[in-house]
Amino acid sequence: MRWAIAWVASALLCASLSAVVSAQEPQRAAGVMPPGAQPPAAEAPEPLTLESAVPQVQQWKRQRVAEAEAAKRLQAGGLNAADSAYAMAAAGYKLRKIGAALRQFRIHNPTEFGRALLEHGMDPGDVLRIDRGLFKRKAAIMASMLHTLGIDAQGAGQALRAAGAKNAKIVFSALESSYGLRDAYAAVKPLGVKTLADLVALIKKGGASDAAIAKQLKAAGFDQDEVIAALVKGGASAEVVATVLTDGKRMKAGQLAAALKEAGFEADVVAATLGQRGESASTVARALVSAGFEPAEVAKQLKGNGFAPSEIRAALSAGGLKGEALLKTLKHARIFAGDFAKELASKRKPAKTIAKQLSTMGYGPGTVARALKYTGASPAERAIALRGIGADAERIAKILKRQKVKSKAAASALLAARFKEGEVASALRGAKWKTGSVTKALLSAGKKPGVVAKALSVAGLSESQSAKGLKSAGLGHAEVAKALKSAGHSHAKIAEGLQKVDVPHADIAVALKGIGAKPAQIGDSLRGLGESPDSIAAIMKGTGYDAAAIARELVRGKTKPEAIAGALRGAEFDALVTARALNAARIPKAQIRGALQAADYGHEEVATGLHAIGTSRREIAKIMRADKVDRVHVARALKGLKTKAREIAATMKGAGYPVNDTAIALRLSDHDKKTTTNALKGAGYKAKDITAALQYAGFRGE
Repeated sequence: MRWAIAWVASALLCASLSAVVSAQEPQRAAGVMPPGAQPPAAEAPEPLTLESAVPQVQQWKRQRVAEAEAAKRLQAGGLNAADSAYAMAAAGYKLRKIGAALRQFRIHNPTEFGRALLEHGMDPGDVLRIDRGLFKRKAAIMASMLHTLGIDAQGAGQALRAAGAKNAKIVFSALESSYGLRDAYAAVKPLGVKTLADLVALIKKGGASDAAIAKQLKAAGFDQDEVIAALVKGGASAEVVATVLTDGKRMKAGQLAAALKEAGFEADVVAATLGQRGESASTVARALVSAGFEPAEVAKQLKGNGFAPSEIRAALSAGGLKGEALLKTLKHARIFAGDFAKELASKRKPAKTIAKQLSTMGYGPGTVARALKYTGASPAERAIALRGIGADAERIAKILKRQKVKSKAAASALLAARFKEGEVASALRGAKWKTGSVTKALLSAGKKPGVVAKALSVAGLSESQSAKGLKSAGLGHAEVAKALKSAGHSHAKIAEGLQKVDVPHADIAVALKGIGAKPAQIGDSLRGLGESPDSIAAIMKGTGYDAAAIARELVRGKTKPEAIAGALRGAEFDALVTARALNAARIPKAQIRGALQAADYGHEEVATGLHAIGTSRREIAKIMRADKVDRVHVARALKGLKTKAREIAATMKGAGYPVNDTAIALRLSDHDKKTTTNALKGAGYKAKDITAALQYAGFRGE
């Protein structure tokens, strides 16, 4: 019941609005309400502005009000067609349906309607979508409107595509009438019309003839060469192309023939075209010969009659053929550079002279090289001759490789042509010979390893690449290192290069020492290879360096004293040697004791080491007592320093050991009762305490 009442109310409201709209239709067609034309206040809907309409329409959109109904409400609210279209588009209504919905408006000037939408800031493509739905206009009319509204061809093309004109032919046709051919061409490039030839094909689809298309393109100001290329690609006849070439002016037959040949037409087509243009048979023949057609037939006749290659060439030259045209004619007649070379060789001309003459004829280095090989010239003779005509080392190397010359022979040939070793290496590398082959080739040519390494460096090879090449040539790692040093590479880079060819680090150190590297340079190189202080110490010891030299190098490498001592111990240096080495490396004596202890040397070993660097026995005893070293180890350490029992006792007493500790320490360090007794007495212990101390120490009746 409720929905029935609502439906009736809605119908009454719509009827009322329709009456208002009908009464005001003429005024609304212009987009404004004339003064005094307002309906009675009780019946008029609330007036709308563009600003208030957008949120209102958005609300209608959410309420799923159809496009036609929304347009009707906007018209009833006083909005014109353009504002209504903009509001509906801003609210998200489908553009293709907005146009149809606006048909109830009376729009007398579609262009002004479009202008209004553009002034609102709407995209031209969206404008055309609405325009298409409203007016059902063709692409050409819409393009004309955009042109009138000041939209450029590119923008118009984009708008047409956005409005559904995906076909290049339609877009081009629409744009050409308003914007002209050139701008229309630029605008359809996104649709695949990338080249002028594509444009010709597109225009031909519209039924235009090649001649008409040629006129169009010329009138549009396209370059003549571009037009000809496009026409030829599109299958235009030689006559059409000739018309474009002459363009109302007289061209000589030879010039026209050459131009048509350049455009890609065969001799028979060119001849027919010249005949159609009224040229005589003799003129056509001369034109074809001068354009490069069929002169080979003349050469074949001369060759068949036994003329020498040089005589045939002279005859053709006298007939006006020169340069490339002459060489092509000879080639078609199967007269090659090798024929000239063989003729010159029969006259005992050297390879260098033959090469120069062939070069003068116009033959390139590759052709000359083949001709020289045909005469039996050696690789070295070929290289010398090719350099004589200006070929560089790499060009010669590539030519020799194509001629199946081995790398060794190629290197020797280039050296014979007096190219420097670096140039030879660069050339061989440029010709794609492997580094190993280049290295072997230079070595086999008698070049010393150092010279070869320098040549490889000049050729841009890294130390590792050079090392790989030298090693693959059979050199040992010591020889490789020496060669790299001779080439000016640093010790660190040499080490890296040797590492890349799998040389053990210990052998690298030996090799570096063999080429004069100092301990510091060896140490830096090993660090650069990622070696730790422990391994550096072991490797340097194996290389023949003493502990002091190793310690000094580790100090220079900012290794802590404890780590240095550990590294030396790991390299199997005893505490005495380690202590002296640390002392020689100018590590403070106060740090040496801690370093020795940190390196896990025994108490006796630490004592020996400290004594070796000038620490007195008494100081050693005090240090060991302060370090809470067992009394027995103190006595044994002192005994290890060749200290007599009495001095051991005195030293321990001076270090603060009581008589009992001294007694048991002497006994457990293998001193007998008598020696112990005398030592305790000599050390100044009291006689009354000595007896008890001896018993405490475990001496009985002995």
